[in-house]
Amino acid sequence: MAYNWDRKYHDVGLAMQPRIVRVDNDKALYEFLSKGKRKAALKLADRIRSVYETEYGEELQISRRSLACEIYDHYKILRITYSLGKVFGEDFLPIKWMKRHMGVIDCGEKKEDNNRFLWDLFALFWRG
Repeated sequence: MAYNWDRKYHDVGLAMQPRIVRVDNDKALYEFLSKGKRKAALKLADRIRSVYETEYGEELQISRRSLACEIYDHYKILRITYSLGKVFGEDFLPIKWMKRHMGVIDCGEKKEDNNRFLWDLFALFWRG
């Protein structure tokens, strides 16, 4: 699916709709997060929550830490996938599946995202 990416914040692609935000897990995200690691993910979460509130006139019902955790962990998993692709080959089915499913980070509120509870749980132990 094609998204209309807003790239005003460090060229990181953001797309929003009510109760859902998406982040393009691409080179721009890699460059942004690799410089600041988890603190950069928290800054990005702050930016997303601010833009969402401006756009929709209400607060995104995803905590800062849960949002940052989900973004950062998806970013890290995709980086690991690229490394594994060099070992096992790009045509290895699990590598292809991971790349297809990690390219866009979908972050939804509880009513929209059936795994939000996991990110909320992981965020309790996530160090930002």
